[in-house]
Amino acid sequence: MLAACKVKVVITEGGTVTSESGTYSCEPGKPCNINVVDIFFDETFSANPAKGYEFHAWKTQERGLCGGKSKPCKLSTTGFANFPNLMAALESNEVFYLTPVF
Repeated sequence: MLAACKVKVVITEGGTVTSESGTYSCEPGKPCNINVVDIFFDETFSANPAKGYEFHAWKTQERGLCGGKSKPCKLSTTGFANFPNLMAALESNEVFYLTPVF
């Protein structure tokens, strides 16, 4: 099995997270783990509030992605090949988090 960093989408309640391409759809209380295995990963994630909820921002946390931002979260590994530290993270088993705050 190849090493890959992981993006763990954590939703407790209040909506869903989907990727612009439609490849990923994450729901509250269900595991949503994405393996990022190469320099061709390029997805934009949107938080979609359920009825009665409002999306505030992506959670600021350790190893969090897009923390504090309220716009869709673009994650891309294109260009990583030129940066050894980024390639080391990509080739590791590290886990990063994408958590919407509804």
